[in-house]
Amino acid sequence: MLPEAKASVAVPAADKYEFCRLYQQHFDEVMGFVLRFGISAVDAEDLVQRVFVVALRRSDVAQAIEQPSAWLRAVALHVIHEHFRWWRVRRAGSWLVEQTWAGRQQDDMSPERQALAGESLQRVRCVLHRMSGKLRDAFVLLDVEGLSSREAAQLLGISHNTMRSRHNLAREEFKRLWQGTQSSKEKFND
Repeated sequence: MLPEAKASVAVPAADKYEFCRLYQQHFDEVMGFVLRFGISAVDAEDLVQRVFVVALRRSDVAQAIEQPSAWLRAVALHVIHEHFRWWRVRRAGSWLVEQTWAGRQQDDMSPERQALAGESLQRVRCVLHRMSGKLRDAFVLLDVEGLSSREAAQLLGISHNTMRSRHNLAREEFKRLWQGTQSSKEKFND
């Protein structure tokens, strides 16, 4: 689990400039990467901030990185995995909330969230959340993010053949789950 951000982090002035530049150059790229995993915009903002907190804490390493985009994607992937682990824990315990008065209140959605809650987006999110982590990673990295199977395998630390196998299984699983959401018209709630 990633440690929570401290109130203040002592960073030399030159490092602050480099970090600000890294943040400005890569924020949109990291945000897009996180969103492509089917994570809501509200949660994605938090996750992207966590990615850059890790980058700030590891500023000594970040300065020596030749490809900061690839390094930030790897950090983001770890943060996303942690998010899904905690999401499963929260979902498993949601029965407790549903049995209390808090579970009976209506969800007040902001206009931004209502705009993002279209049927197709909800179905994609539902399917991505139901996929296993390994298959979801393969699907998003190759089909959504557009990485080559060799790049994705390197990012995940697995062999190229394993990545190709997971990719084929991921496509089959996505198709099967997609058809299941179409026939049962499931609704996925955050």
